[in-house]
Amino acid sequence: MKKLIVFILLFACVGVQQIQAQKWLKTLGKVASTLLDDDVSGTIPDCTLKYTDCKRNGNDVHINYVLTSQLGKDAPLWFDAGSNNTYAVDSKSAKHTIEFIVGGERMGTYSNKNIPSKVPVKLTVVVKDVERSVASIRSCVIKGKLNNSSEQFTWNIGAKTPAAVVNTSADNIVCTMPQLAFTLKECKRLGDNVIITAMLKNTGGKDLEFDTSGTVTIYDNEGEACRLNGDMSPVANGTWGQYSNIRLVKGIPVKAKFVVTGVSDAATQFSILKFEFSDMAGSYYIEIRNQAISAQ
Repeated sequence: MKKLIVFILLFACVGVQQIQAQKWLKTLGKVASTLLDDDVSGTIPDCTLKYTDCKRNGNDVHINYVLTSQLGKDAPLWFDAGSNNTYAVDSKSAKHTIEFIVGGERMGTYSNKNIPSKVPVKLTVVVKDVERSVASIRSCVIKGKLNNSSEQFTWNIGAKTPAAVVNTSADNIVCTMPQLAFTLKECKRLGDNVIITAMLKNTGGKDLEFDTSGTVTIYDNEGEACRLNGDMSPVANGTWGQYSNIRLVKGIPVKAKFVVTGVSDAATQFSILKFEFSDMAGSYYIEIRNQAISAQ
């Protein structure tokens, strides 16, 4: 009887160990899967690459890494961005061109960047013109050369999902410049005009300057096109309109006023208000949909 009890206890102990082992293997499998999703293959030779994040920036998606050369000497890095050999594919199977920012400097199609040895350098893979409805970048194939090698390397990046950017005050508002926070305060009728009041805040690490001469698209719920009076729409140090540059000091909120003219009496909301703008890095927009108009 004692032997039977000992045998049962031993079997139970082994069973518990097997269950724990299975749980551990499942956990390890999940970790391995995560690493494979974030990892790279066929990477840049003689370099280490550390993935940091993936985010939307304007119409593009930025995949950020820290690159460290292990060559023991400075060496030029070149990406074959001007051919069909370097490209990205999104979750809708659409193909995109890729540009590169190395050490804060945007690389030209045929230019290279000198990489110091043993020094971490920020490397941004810029996937161009990605629709807002695209959930993720499925893959990237990148060709290039390091240290004037006679053969090109192939760097494959796995699936990347851009992090959600929360920089507006409501779900019906989108601002595609991540470091620009937009808070809608009021959308109120004043005769045939509607005054939209908002707060803008530069949440980035340095001052912002952008050009507001991009296209403005405004339609009310009656299907009528409306017009922005740029001269009467002050923002920070300028106005929102043609040939106007706006400068926002980091961390300081500023008031913005948009005066929309020619709004019919029957209109009760705007179907869309879209304000396009740009800086040296790219193009952006602020878009407001289905916004109610308060009575005067």
